Amino acid sequence: MSENAIRFLGLEKEYKEGFWRTRKLVVKNVSFDVPAGQIFGFLGANGAGKTTSIKVALGLQSATRGKVEIFGESVENAHSRARIGFLPERPYFHLNLAAAEFLDFHRRLYGTPVPGKKRPTNKELLKLVGLPDVGDKLLRNFSKGMLQRIGLAQALINDPDLVILDEPMSGLDPVGRREVRNLMVELNRLGKTVFFSSHILADIESICQRIAFLEKGELKYCGKIEDLFAREALEYEIIFRPAKDSPAAQFEGLGRLHPHGKEDCRLSVAGEADARRVTEKLWAMGAAVTSFGPAHRSLEDILFGEKGGGNAIGTGRDRA
Repeated sequence: MSENAIRFLGLEKEYKEGFWRTRKLVVKNVSFDVPAGQIFGFLGANGAGKTTSIKVALGLQSATRGKVEIFGESVENAHSRARIGFLPERPYFHLNLAAAEFLDFHRRLYGTPVPGKKRPTNKELLKLVGLPDVGDKLLRNFSKGMLQRIGLAQALINDPDLVILDEPMSGLDPVGRREVRNLMVELNRLGKTVFFSSHILADIESICQRIAFLEKGELKYCGKIEDLFAREALEYEIIFRPAKDSPAAQFEGLGRLHPHGKEDCRLSVAGEADARRVTEKLWAMGAAVTSFGPAHRSLEDILFGEKGGGNAIGTGRDRA
């Protein structure tokens, strides 16, 4: 059995809010494993409980119930925390410092290196994050994407085995997001486990081997992305153009009907047999079928449904 970098074991976190100190459960009995050596996406809308779960995993907050383990050890163990590099969603940067000074400041905060482990130099860190020639440049002159990368360099000072990133691509333009994604892939290639949260589905889908999906504090799915797609692959879709002046209502009983472009329609049906039966009916109704085959659905379609109006999958657990 491969080692787990993180284990969430029945994690619950409760806050008291308001004048009457009303109890609010924001993370609800969450259990899943993050295998070592992978890029793992922690997915959910804003307010789903991702940041709270991460803070408990870092030892920054205590669990109300349950626990989190890092490489098989309690998060309260200093040895386990020494193996983590972390970049928060809203990092603070000392804008009056140059990049090298900023890294030196954080290097001192890390304290004594773990015995037998060599920390990378500032030059090595800046090269790794794609900023090889900015050591003397003030952070106030950095772009948003450059600041994100210098933040990542800070998170790598202790040469961590586990890199935890909270919404690392939030607020970045497409170029900046691609650069951060490429850096996470490179860190994983170097043998590091990368665990990052995001509400941007395209970023999760493009680089992660596995995901966990939180909705309102509850775990709705955990496992491989391809397994999630595989269990949705039975659905077929038919693209067709109705006969002139045909009312759309006559097609609604054949499957889920959606507009497709200016003149075409799309029908989603349960499987190939139903798709063939519906296609024959469409021909009989004078429609021109232009496409027929398995539905091509995005991760967003699967998790949130066609209109993004709710979760389209049931509660799941890791199946592999």
